[in-house]
Amino acid sequence: MFDDVKDALTGHGRMFIYTALSKTIDNKWDPHNKLSNQIDSMMEGNFVNGALTGFGRNMYQGKTSTVYRCKYGFFLNNDLEGKGIYYTAGMTNVVQGLWVGGGETPKTT
Repeated sequence: MFDDVKDALTGHGRMFIYTALSKTIDNKWDPHNKLSNQIDSMMEGNFVNGALTGFGRNMYQGKTSTVYRCKYGFFLNNDLEGKGIYYTAGMTNVVQGLWVGGGETPKTT
């Protein structure tokens, strides 16, 4: 469904990515049950064709833990590209630098 609308998502805004955890009577995922949805990430900034591009931030939950992470800076296709900062909840693991190709560590020189 996202692929059907992503070309129209260009401009400045906020996007929430969530997972529906409940199902309907006919065993299909039910995004309308607000109490059973889990927010996976929130991105805000400039979007080009549905991808965070330019200045923005992305707050998301780690894949292997419940610790929330944040990337803040310049993005290209949803990954840090250029000057940015990465940190986890409580401002632990703060890393600043120049990113090339995304990830959670900046380019080293």
